Amino acid sequence: MRPKFHAILNQSSHVGVRQMLAERGLAPRKMFGQNFMVDTNFAAAIARETAPNERALVIEIGPGTGCLTRALLDAHPQSRILAMEIDRGLVTLLRETFDDALTQQRLTLLEGDALASKHALSPLLIETA
Repeated sequence: MRPKFHAILNQSSHVGVRQMLAERGLAPRKMFGQNFMVDTNFAAAIARETAPNERALVIEIGPGTGCLTRALLDAHPQSRILAMEIDRGLVTLLRETFDDALTQQRLTLLEGDALASKHALSPLLIETA
């Protein structure tokens, strides 16, 4: 059985993230412009700066490996996170990693492109928000 992905994220290591992705047959995809955040300290600082009120909806586009998602969930336990990821393989990884937050409905994870066109958001994202 594989360790939970957030155990690798807690190492703040791009090598650890690459290893976990490779074990799943995944890698950053240029066509999606993917660059994964691996520094948990940086993610925590971003999450602290968002400072939503306790009932806020935080929208994360392209959660990737979930580094920022974890920081947002930890920093804002009363907020709801709506994340949309285009990469099917990463969606599977995120569902496994955040199964508790998904079950508790603290996190909603959508699969697809956040943009309907160059100047319009996806109807699924708008309807879910």
